[in-house]
Amino acid sequence: MEPSPLRPHDNNADIMFDHGHSLEIITTLQTRLDDCLLGNETGKQFIPDGTLERILDENTVGRVLSELSILRDKLPDGPKNYARKICGQNPPFRKILALLLLTDIPEAIVPFVDLGIDDLALPMPDPRILLSYELSGSCDDEDAAVWNEWNSLADSQLKRSDLRNIYVRQWCLLSPRFIRRDSIPHYIFTHDYILPFLQNGFDSPGGAKLSYPLDESVRNGSFSQVRRVKIHPNHYDFGDYGISNPDHQFAVKKLWTPDYEDFAQEIEGFKRHWRSHINIVPLLATYEIRETVADEPLRSYCMIFPWATGDLRSFWEMNEELVGDIKVLPWFARECYEIARALSCIHGDTRHPTDNTDSFGRHGDIKPSNILWYPNACAKSTSDLGKLVLSDFGLADFHRATSTTSSRTSSLPRSMTYRAPEFDTTKVISQAIDIWSLGCTFLEFITWFLKGSTAARVEFPEHRMEIDIYGINADTFFTFQHHQGQINVLLKHQVVTWIEGLRNDKSCNGYPRDFLDMIQYDMLVVNCSDRRTAAEIFRKLGVLRLQCVGDVDSY
Repeated sequence: MEPSPLRPHDNNADIMFDHGHSLEIITTLQTRLDDCLLGNETGKQFIPDGTLERILDENTVGRVLSELSILRDKLPDGPKNYARKICGQNPPFRKILALLLLTDIPEAIVPFVDLGIDDLALPMPDPRILLSYELSGSCDDEDAAVWNEWNSLADSQLKRSDLRNIYVRQWCLLSPRFIRRDSIPHYIFTHDYILPFLQNGFDSPGGAKLSYPLDESVRNGSFSQVRRVKIHPNHYDFGDYGISNPDHQFAVKKLWTPDYEDFAQEIEGFKRHWRSHINIVPLLATYEIRETVADEPLRSYCMIFPWATGDLRSFWEMNEELVGDIKVLPWFARECYEIARALSCIHGDTRHPTDNTDSFGRHGDIKPSNILWYPNACAKSTSDLGKLVLSDFGLADFHRATSTTSSRTSSLPRSMTYRAPEFDTTKVISQAIDIWSLGCTFLEFITWFLKGSTAARVEFPEHRMEIDIYGINADTFFTFQHHQGQINVLLKHQVVTWIEGLRNDKSCNGYPRDFLDMIQYDMLVVNCSDRRTAAEIFRKLGVLRLQCVGDVDSY
């Protein structure tokens, strides 16, 4: 259970004043603010958004100022007027007052208000630079105005040590709030910012045991690191992104590369489709952290996504009891249809009405581990097992219509198992590579439904394993055949026999049989020009889905 931002107290325990104990309210407020500090994942502490509005209301601030007026000359504008400015002005001075309380110089609120240095002026610049009066010539007018405000304060009665304490303590009040409205937001932080990612935030509400195993909190890959975080609920508002997230758990993907161009390519696909509510994992926000090490500027780039319970492989493992259950088929048909629809959008077959570009794209790395699973926590039957979405656009390529088939494979990373034959033959790729990879993935998915997780994850890969032309024992779906001095590419005989074995399964009738036919004859076609497009697969799956629902209803 999350700690309450306020300590419990009864209605008779409000802060009272005794002019003989003029510091009582100050001490009480300092204690309450200290109690509100929460630890983030790195152990740094921050005060959540919304806390100050509850603690430092106008009445309480007026009482503070009344007490302060006893310690010093009468306030020039009166306690009530100062309290109104501190709490009611936009922007207010609440964070400034809280900061001064935490640094034990609350009386300094007067010069802050008089000089107009409000919450918007935070963060305060480093006093070592501030006191040197060296304002960078590259600052824009707005930044220069803020610096001049702080310089005016430095010229007041505040000591250098006070300014230093303010600078150090301010970060606990500046934990960012992530908001997604009309676009995917991008934030720029220095290493001083305390991100609102909570410690030990992965227990289910009320300590209830989850019905599925939790994934590792950190996953390291060749190009990035993905870690699970819990964002304080007061520190994000991503709107409706199509996925239920009552536990406030998100994935933060950090790229190993410091190159902005690599980062821009990574997010391009998400930016194109973020409003479509299709089955592509939603990118909720991005941020970069800037710091200087040995006088060298460094940047790290991160993306925020909703955290998934697992990928398609882990779905197979966690739902073994549903193998062969006819009631699962409508959900199965719907999710395959939606995945094909998402790919059709990536390929440029369907676009958001506001997207007027003639650009097309490829995903480039479709495989079970790049299809994420978000369970429906409210589902009461097998008719809704959650949502499957395409993820990982790290290998995606977006380009103009005139260059949809001109890319070379020599520098393009790919998954060996699910790669299309043209990676090894023509070396020229098109959007058809995604159709092949999706066909491979669909074949393993229907294998799970008919035969179970072990068959999909172990038996089928072992069945199609053979030494390829590179001398590698490979579980790819195609092979090469030498005939009269020529090398022909074929769908592996083992794949064909596996499909025949699935067709002979007692549960393989209606939708599963039609689905297998589509995979074999429309998707796993060696000649890329003969493969169906994503739009054609999407439309065909729409027809099969309707037939599937009708078949299941007839049982």
